[in-house]
Amino acid sequence: MRTNVAVALSFVLALTGALLTSPARADAVGNAQDVDPAARAMYERTDAPLLVGADIFIGQQIITTDLGQVEILFNDGTRLAIGPRSQMTIEDYLIRNTGAPGKFAIDALKGTFRFITGNAPKDSYEIKTPTGTIGVRGTAFDFFVDENGHVILLLYHGAATLCATDGECTLVENRCDLGTMNEAGSSLLGPTRGLPYADLNALRLSLPFAVSQLPLGRNLWVQKARECLKTARNGGAGGPSVLDNPAPAPGQPDPVIVPPPPPPPPPPPPGDAGDDCAGHSDHNPGHSQNCSPGGEGDG
Repeated sequence: MRTNVAVALSFVLALTGALLTSPARADAVGNAQDVDPAARAMYERTDAPLLVGADIFIGQQIITTDLGQVEILFNDGTRLAIGPRSQMTIEDYLIRNTGAPGKFAIDALKGTFRFITGNAPKDSYEIKTPTGTIGVRGTAFDFFVDENGHVILLLYHGAATLCATDGECTLVENRCDLGTMNEAGSSLLGPTRGLPYADLNALRLSLPFAVSQLPLGRNLWVQKARECLKTARNGGAGGPSVLDNPAPAPGQPDPVIVPPPPPPPPPPPPGDAGDDCAGHSDHNPGHSQNCSPGGEGDG
């Protein structure tokens, strides 16, 4: 009897030690810095809510619903935001569980994301999508993958390459430039300021982090990101869409077409230099100090 108990105890201890040192969970590749409700993680056939502070592992799949959002800080300093209605898998990392060198590889299946590179070499990063891969060159950008696998990428700084499954690659390297990729190939659409108004509105729905960074932690903010999807006073245009598939994110309403801004008012009639200064306060009440020689006034 004692022999059987001893054998059973030895087996339990050996199994426990194997689980504790198992390479599948030995090394986390990152940490969930912030998690909004309705986000879950699937790993090793388990499906559970993802919590703030949870470790992130190779092979883990993260899924968010309408209200979900996840921010991950990886061990090399790479930062990733996963927006609502999104799905992504950690496929590989710079140091694998076996200790062998790897690549930073994620599989973005659908949804909206912000990606900011860390300290690894530029050629170590790879983002897979259903219609191709995104190569990263010391970069910050937002991207969206729709239900059909079509990709839209908005660059903030650095550079990125969009390589479709047919082998065609497109370089995106200027701030506020837009690139797109689908099963037919990849292309550069150029600066967002020249896009039709309908496209700008579709992009605002698909790339919400470019509209407002308030939902994000400060370490995921990008300087002047909002300027990329603003409508310039003389920018934007009417006409047909230039996006391959300008559909809004799943669950979002159809984009509203914004009319072009009204033309500027005509210049005032010519008069002497004192028309809008002191003594004519009905034109410029309380602002005579702005009429000093060479001053621009309130404009």
